Amino acid sequence: TLASHVLEDLGEALAVLLDAGPSPLGVESTVVAPGPSGVVLLRPGAVPREAIAGVLGTPLAAPAAADPQAPQSP
Repeated sequence: TLASHVLEDLGEALAVLLDAGPSPLGVESTVVAPGPSGVVLLRPGAVPREAIAGVLGTPLAAPAAADPQAPQSP
């Protein structure tokens, strides 16, 4: 939620880091991915499922069965 967190994680791999202040929502990013049955929500975040489905014009697909000990997105 802070630019300093990004810097700690990515450090020298960054060419530029723009700091616009702390995230007003304080949560991780929403992560989606294309799947064989449509777009899948891999990690919920600040953007709700319903908003993504509204933009797509279709509900998000169910994620494929996966090992619960190995999330598809950190």
